Amino acid sequence: MTQNGLFPVSRDRHQARYWQRFTSYGFARELSECPVIHTELCQIAAAFPIMFRKTRSGIRPFAVFSLTAGPVPFVSTQGRWLASYVPSILRCYPFSAEPLTDTPPNTNQPFRLLVDEASGLVTDDIRDEPFFTTDGTLTPDLCAVCAFFQSHTTANAATRRMCDIIDKMDLFKPLLHHDGIDLEPEWLGIDFARMEALSQPHKLLLMNNNALGLIHAHQVSLSHCAWVFKAQQKQLHRSPDAESPELNGFLCAMASAQQLEGIHADY
Repeated sequence: MTQNGLFPVSRDRHQARYWQRFTSYGFARELSECPVIHTELCQIAAAFPIMFRKTRSGIRPFAVFSLTAGPVPFVSTQGRWLASYVPSILRCYPFSAEPLTDTPPNTNQPFRLLVDEASGLVTDDIRDEPFFTTDGTLTPDLCAVCAFFQSHTTANAATRRMCDIIDKMDLFKPLLHHDGIDLEPEWLGIDFARMEALSQPHKLLLMNNNALGLIHAHQVSLSHCAWVFKAQQKQLHRSPDAESPELNGFLCAMASAQQLEGIHADY
């Protein structure tokens, strides 16, 4: 076991077990942020603030769902996702991936597939999706999950390189306040005055490595901070069992459209 009910998917543990696709985003109700990758920056910047934080592998970008204590405004009490875009890493629940420091021989898969057994979506019901075929290989559906994480891992590595370039130019600084809102002390933003003072070769390096796009997405996305803060304040003063029709007309319209399309998923 790794943590929070996560277990590596293996024949020994899951050969005779089954899984279900999620039908509610209730699992994301308490998430204050999630990591993002460069291929989804435009969609993320149009829906959420993007901020940076130090992690064990360096400074990384995150979509921020919450600026104060309390539930996030992007998941309804019925488990509907209320934003116009679902970050890619949230579409694969109950699965996740754990990076491998040493890739096993004869494989190009640099991660270990994990499943959250505390999700309620891992079952012993033969009517659900099997993990493995009768000959012990991953089912086509789980192969699709692995393909998703393969693509996500590649994009995450590219995003990491962009952040490393920005960090080497010393462009990150603490983002303690924005639009009069006090932020958590671990958040980082871009020092735009320092970026403007960079030499032309350094600016070209940012542009040629797509790091400039990440910086601009962060800059534009900060306009969402005021809305997120106000939405959370409204939630704190309403009945915990009530929907919030006044929360935001645009988000509610998008939520209705998404309900017609069904839950987003990449597998």
